[in-house]
Amino acid sequence: MNARYTNNDNDPEGDWASDNPSGPGASSHKKMVYAIQSPFTGELHYPPSGACWRSDKKDMKAWLQAWGSTYEEKWIDDENEFIDEKTNKVVKVKALVLKGAEFKDGVFQGPNEIVKSSQLKAEKIRDSDPWPRLIFTGNGYGCWR
Repeated sequence: MNARYTNNDNDPEGDWASDNPSGPGASSHKKMVYAIQSPFTGELHYPPSGACWRSDKKDMKAWLQAWGSTYEEKWIDDENEFIDEKTNKVVKVKALVLKGAEFKDGVFQGPNEIVKSSQLKAEKIRDSDPWPRLIFTGNGYGCWR
């Protein structure tokens, strides 16, 4: 088992292995199903079907911001909404996106300078040690871990 743990980023806390930040429970944790925007590509990532993010949104936001850019909670019109059974009201679940990013029907509209700036900051952090807690595979250009 120890072979799966490494210290690729010289983390002072020692060896680690990547893990999935999502888990089962989308139907019972509807507010924890939302998009996060990659600081490297601007791409939106959602938990897999039937899953939700395992951690609180405030923690996810802090881990994303550790890549050097400011994030905000924002309704991106991606139809990510549900009816609250207690209040019978529509709840629109906001995404965590780069501050200032614009969306239409859940699709990033720009400005592209936001992603370019975010990408440069994230690459600089990726090339230093240690990495933030929420990592992106593929040298930053893949999915989250």
